Amino acid sequence: MENQNLSLILFIVLSYSFISAFANSSLPKNVKPIRYTLTVETNLDVKENCTTFNGSIIIELLSVQAASNITLNARNLTINNEFLTVIHSDGSKLKVTNVKLDEEKQFLIIHLKDELLADEYYNLTIGEFSGIMTNDNVGFYLAKYTTKDGEERNIAVTDFESSDARKAFPCFDDPSMKAKFIINIIRPANYFAISNGELVSTEDLGNGRFMDTFNETMIMPTYVVAYLVSDFKHTQKIERHRVFAQPDAIDDGKLDYALSVAVETLQALEEYIGLNYTNTKMDQVAIPEKYFVEGAMENWGLVTFSDGNLHISNDTSSIEDIERVTTYIAHEFAHQWFGNLVTFKEWRYLWLAEGISTFFQFYGASFVRPTWRLMDRFVLTILQEAFEFDSTNYTVSINDVSGDDRYAVWWISYRKASVVMRMAQHFLTFDIFRRGLHLYLEKNKYQNTEPKDLYAAFQVIVDQDGADDILGNNSVESIMETWNSLEGFPLVTVERNYENHTFTLSQKRYFEDNDIESGNIWYIPISYVYQLHSNNNFSDTRADIWLTKKSMTFVDQFKAKGWFLINKQQTGYYRVNYDLVNWDRLASFLNQGDYDSIYVLNRAQLIDDAFCFARHGKIPYHVPLNLSKYLVRETDYVPIAPFVDAIPHLTFVMSSSKLYDVYRHYIINLLSTAYDYLGFDEKPSDSHLDKFNRINVVKVMCRLGHLECRNNALKKFREWKETGILSVDPLLKRLLFCNAMRIGDMDDWEFVYKKAINKSSTHHTALHSALACTENEFILKQYLNRLLNSTLLIGKGGRALFNNILLYSNVGPKVALDFLRNASIPEKQHATLVYDLSGRFATEEQLRELQVLNSTVRHKVFENAVNIVSGNIKFMKDSYKEDIEKWFYEYVAENMEDSNIV
Repeated sequence: MENQNLSLILFIVLSYSFISAFANSSLPKNVKPIRYTLTVETNLDVKENCTTFNGSIIIELLSVQAASNITLNARNLTINNEFLTVIHSDGSKLKVTNVKLDEEKQFLIIHLKDELLADEYYNLTIGEFSGIMTNDNVGFYLAKYTTKDGEERNIAVTDFESSDARKAFPCFDDPSMKAKFIINIIRPANYFAISNGELVSTEDLGNGRFMDTFNETMIMPTYVVAYLVSDFKHTQKIERHRVFAQPDAIDDGKLDYALSVAVETLQALEEYIGLNYTNTKMDQVAIPEKYFVEGAMENWGLVTFSDGNLHISNDTSSIEDIERVTTYIAHEFAHQWFGNLVTFKEWRYLWLAEGISTFFQFYGASFVRPTWRLMDRFVLTILQEAFEFDSTNYTVSINDVSGDDRYAVWWISYRKASVVMRMAQHFLTFDIFRRGLHLYLEKNKYQNTEPKDLYAAFQVIVDQDGADDILGNNSVESIMETWNSLEGFPLVTVERNYENHTFTLSQKRYFEDNDIESGNIWYIPISYVYQLHSNNNFSDTRADIWLTKKSMTFVDQFKAKGWFLINKQQTGYYRVNYDLVNWDRLASFLNQGDYDSIYVLNRAQLIDDAFCFARHGKIPYHVPLNLSKYLVRETDYVPIAPFVDAIPHLTFVMSSSKLYDVYRHYIINLLSTAYDYLGFDEKPSDSHLDKFNRINVVKVMCRLGHLECRNNALKKFREWKETGILSVDPLLKRLLFCNAMRIGDMDDWEFVYKKAINKSSTHHTALHSALACTENEFILKQYLNRLLNSTLLIGKGGRALFNNILLYSNVGPKVALDFLRNASIPEKQHATLVYDLSGRFATEEQLRELQVLNSTVRHKVFENAVNIVSGNIKFMKDSYKEDIEKWFYEYVAENMEDSNIV
């Protein structure tokens, strides 16, 4: 039925709460967008109305099939239907009978009297729409920054991934419906605009308004459309590159590093991929962190970052900051090919963009920083951490990630998928992998793909080279689909038969819980090394065996002599467990032989796997502890890092043991060689990983009572106290302050307290944390009383300050318990603090003390706290505390030397 009121001005207000693009219903595919001409006007200079924007849009469409309606996306927009038209390419106008909003699906459905004809072109014009720039940091939104002089300035910025372009303009907001864009921005005279394309022209519209028109873009999805209206400045232009930021940041040189590394990175990626970057420019923009929580966004030619991920200051930036800026740029630039040039068909295949770009975040950055050993960092920070989430029973497969679970998106689409890509690089060989990626991009540029398209590209190169043998005569797709379509990852168990000289490899899904069964079978590339092999080549990471069944048995060519090691360079995404004899042989060799003949990543793998298995009850604790003894010989960051990660669990288990001092001595002794090699102070000869290693080693040594470490911290602190000069890496600064407070006197502590409560003082945050580190019980009691008297303890942030005491001070839990017995704190806050304290208690005596406290003030939170301590006591038993203590009795007690610990 024809809508008789259509001649009237009809406004449709589209507003609906956020629904992830993963869950949105797909748009009908009866039409295909070819080109958008978008005009947007902002009102940033109008104080009372600065959050509004208005615009118009013309969308050139191809009718794929006959249809009587056009369906596109819109949300939170007011659309004036009087200016909505559909015109055939021959100039004839189609009559619009009705415009309907489907709020649940976020569809704007335009019904027509006459059908669209298949294979014909039409222009859909929406001549007037408007919206509100909200403060939710998505869509087209308002952000602010404050100058050094305290003046607040407005900027308007976009962030459309995954489904928020529809909040800025009506569009086909689906990654498979790519198009070209011509963008016009109308802005006040005292602002400027940038977008995906180069600026073509600026037109004076009068009344202090100007319209900037930008070059037509390449074919691209809506989620990488971007524009910015601001009064930012930019760095000098180098080749295709500029960096935009707050004027003060540009003047202070905080974006100089980002500019220089961007030039290097884009060129390096072009050379590796073998396809030129197709845009004519590459702008980067530093958005105030408060207004850009996503970290970075790969908009084509206009990459946006949280300013903390782009700023580098010579005075305050740490080595971690410099690495983050370098790798974030590599990640977003990789997207210009993976995601922008070639786009996934559906959001569930997001990993084709994010997984590959996370791989290049490290691999691509290593092209420009080859001495940083970034792929070693990848194994520690991506692969080994991905195991943690993926070993739970609520993980999902790479091809089945739902946008409703952002945690899964982060761990699976980004991290796990990147690890699988690294694995493919190694079993395919580096050359086939690179050529396969090139073919994938060349064949599918400006199009959409599914995983099978990537597999097919790799397969073509494998076939061209006649290299089926490297895959065990399996297809690329059959291998990769097991990794991308199955949840979790495998545990490979090696059982050597020392009598008949065979070894059996078996696989099962790895769970933290031993009792869960799974029928998953992966195609696992097995590379291995024998101790007795004349050429232990850890660099050849092709598969020696493909484990494609639940269990397979092979002949042991060295008759079960020496050790046997699986998964060279930990290139495969799986953990490896051995029989106890082989574990013992590996430990003995590391402790007595040429330990560094085992590749550094495999030394890290052994430490990480063994401690993980012991923690989950899969092997006795003497296995990782025997392995760990070799660390007294180790100075490399890579194997030390997973050991440092294992220490908090061990410390918690041993903190209530009579052997705690023995345990402390053992850990300090293990790391003493690394500490002596690294020193407390930075050296010009430090490698990139030496700097990270120093942070780890100093953290553990000082915390567990190494005298020289603590004295060095106090000495440097007092020098800063006298001179105001502190020249250490900012990451080490926090450790320095904390450990100085551990042994400093009341005068030192008061000095820090006065600095910490002054929020404008340098190092404010680090100093505030350091106050909680003191091991002087009197000072700690004074601190708690001051927090209570100032109402900080019961105010916003008070809980965090209390938890700092529990976390950073070795006497914190004891002092906190005494304080809570006597302090006059409102019941709700008191119960909450007791609840937090309970997490640090794990003995029967501590449980009784908590129950006494509970008897004086009844609150449900107290009951939960008691349950937590009971759970911790059980956890201690499940963590094999007795086995750990037995090992320390047998090995460490007789080697005790107390001279260098407190």
